[in-house]
Amino acid sequence: MTSMRAQAERFGAQLITDDVTAVDLTGDIKIVKDSDDVEYRAKSVILAMGSGYRKLGLPDEERLSGRGVSWCATCDGAFFRDKPIAVVGGGDSAMEEATFLSRFGSSVVVVHRRDELRASKIMIDRAMKDPKIDFAWNSAVETINGERSVESITLRDTTTGDLRDVPVNGLFIAIGHDPRSELVKGQVDLDPKAMCSSRVAPLPPTCQACSRAATSSTTPTARPSQLRVRVFRGPGRRALPAVDRRLSSQETFSKKEIQPWQ
Repeated sequence: MTSMRAQAERFGAQLITDDVTAVDLTGDIKIVKDSDDVEYRAKSVILAMGSGYRKLGLPDEERLSGRGVSWCATCDGAFFRDKPIAVVGGGDSAMEEATFLSRFGSSVVVVHRRDELRASKIMIDRAMKDPKIDFAWNSAVETINGERSVESITLRDTTTGDLRDVPVNGLFIAIGHDPRSELVKGQVDLDPKAMCSSRVAPLPPTCQACSRAATSSTTPTARPSQLRVRVFRGPGRRALPAVDRRLSSQETFSKKEIQPWQ
């Protein structure tokens, strides 16, 4: 990442570390506002907002985040050496998390709300053969228990409604990702999953322009991948020529137009 940043800076890119709080993509001049209310104006904006981990929506999920609740096995798995762990999910990501965590935890239970997994066969077979991994079928997490850290979870049977407690110290949630597209809702076309709609040719499918002219979207808002840098680099590279083609068909503008406007 450091090398990629340095390369961008060598080609004149100005990198600003801040949060975008609002955008206005409706006019010919697009406006991006940061947390200090500084406005950046330009004739083109590339949307590469990424995706966020999907949460269970339980009351104690945020409170115990970093105290046993996690969304990243590679980040936090080593903290649970020789401790019981639960993984929530039934897809490839959940199976990958579970098999990785079995290197550290004393045991790993995969909690899935159905009686069969959505993961690929190879990932299922790998998890099934791991002696440390067990499965809680037809189960959903009802509560996360613990005062200062996770001590157990309460599972609800999705068929009978029965409740049972499972002692765990780590809870890893792997139920998917949600695109971070809240800022552009109502300004660009979004599909039913809140991903930027791919409508305008001739861009490739992974890098279509959104509905507003000169606003291009790479699919980071739609593509959860652990190979994020590699995946996003391709769509981003294809978005830039699209912006260049749009702007080259319009009048020439100066660099001052993309500087912060106070």
